[in-house]
Amino acid sequence: MPVVLTVTAAEGLRPGSLLGSVAAPEPAGVGALTYTLVGGADPEGTFALDAASGRLYLARPLDFEAGPPWRALTVRAEGPGGAGARLLRVQVQVQDENEHAPAFARDPLALALPENPEPGAALYTFRASDADGPGPNSDVRYRLLRQEPPVPALRLDARTGALSAPRGLDRETTPALLLLVEATDRPANASRRRAARVSARVFVTDENDNAPVFASPSRVRLPEDQPPGPAALHVVARDPDLGEAARVSYRLASGGDGHFRLHSSTGES
Repeated sequence: MPVVLTVTAAEGLRPGSLLGSVAAPEPAGVGALTYTLVGGADPEGTFALDAASGRLYLARPLDFEAGPPWRALTVRAEGPGGAGARLLRVQVQVQDENEHAPAFARDPLALALPENPEPGAALYTFRASDADGPGPNSDVRYRLLRQEPPVPALRLDARTGALSAPRGLDRETTPALLLLVEATDRPANASRRRAARVSARVFVTDENDNAPVFASPSRVRLPEDQPPGPAALHVVARDPDLGEAARVSYRLASGGDGHFRLHSSTGES
């Protein structure tokens, strides 16, 4: 049973649209032929065949994602009383239309990124799904539309959606950022492209990367014969890190000849 016709039908084509014709020259000695759909992959009645002319029409909307890209039909052509009967095969190629936009699972996002990451390391990967069929209609590209504040500049890989910080992150300088990311599909016709956006609030987690810095004076004058007991000096040091990493304790490293004591928590001497 030879393939006599291959036709294409775009997803979204209106019912009643003409796809093609299976009509062939009538065999010698046979009257007008009658055409009938007798089999094939069309249980839903998506296609209709004009019995007299052999024209093939679309009877119901096509959904590329709901079935195979090729639909095979079997047509019986016969003259009066079954004369010259033969079976013909028709292949209908369904073309995917870009009817779906990329979609992010959640919007907005809240991200916790580590301070001082490895240069170029992927800190988070943005992912958008596209319900169109395989190919350019579901091929998603990413771009960073906006970043506030703009420094340090983050980088977004257009193909993978991986976010990185080439120049690192410093929580003490920039504890939080706001990002706006766009995902766009890539049909051949650029005017048919669809896009989606997601906002992400980025919080930089703290790392113990700062040493305490003394804020109290390095010298103090004490009167001679000062009685023991009252605090002679209050030592103060501050650490810009957070939590336990910012907790400061004190001890006398050297000197004093036993005349001074330093409180480990308050810094009083």
